[in-house]
Amino acid sequence: MQEGDLDDGLHEENLPDVIPTRQISFEQPLLCSFLTPRIIVHSGKLGRFVAFRPDFYGARWKARQVSPAQEWISIKKIEREFGRSSLWPDLLIYSVTSKEDLTLVADYHQVARPDI
Repeated sequence: MQEGDLDDGLHEENLPDVIPTRQISFEQPLLCSFLTPRIIVHSGKLGRFVAFRPDFYGARWKARQVSPAQEWISIKKIEREFGRSSLWPDLLIYSVTSKEDLTLVADYHQVARPDI
């Protein structure tokens, strides 16, 4: 959690790559610099990648680049409309054709609009 930042939202960094795994862990997550999907699966029936992001909270860093395929919403705009206390949902689900479009769910300033 303590990454030497002077203030939240000031540090800008590249996103991690999407990597395959053979194990899924449901242990309690730590707070991270960016919000990324916890699980990404490929649905042959849908012909799409589906990502799940539980345990949503405010990210600490700004992403250098975001997917142009996602619709991005300003977190400040959401807070003005709904208030700060009700911002974080329990689960977000995304569906895209390219797994690279799922590397980021939210950074300090914006959140990708979920499909569900």
